[in-house]
Amino acid sequence: MVLLRICLCCLLLQPVFAAQTVNVNTADAAQLASALSGIGEKKAQLIVAWRKENGPFKSLDDLGKIKGFGPKLIERNKDIIVFSESATRPYHREKGDPTHSTLSWPMSNTSR
Repeated sequence: MVLLRICLCCLLLQPVFAAQTVNVNTADAAQLASALSGIGEKKAQLIVAWRKENGPFKSLDDLGKIKGFGPKLIERNKDIIVFSESATRPYHREKGDPTHSTLSWPMSNTSR
């Protein structure tokens, strides 16, 4: 029973400890190599060089244009690759955004 509770807690906390995203348009070679699976320093440098020559990446298809970046490698990393600054902070909302929340933690019992 204790083991079951531990497993359930781990499943509930998994999103909290999910992998960080990496912005392929702003990260340097060292950051790319450490964040992406199957990407070493050499391939990370290819990403940076392609970006300097062709401009920012717009989609995963752009990564496929780099020599050595096949569908399997892209598929393995697609969930952590982002292309814009706002995408690196998915839970961040600006004031004035209709989805901006003003809730604070811990929540007060007076709001009931």
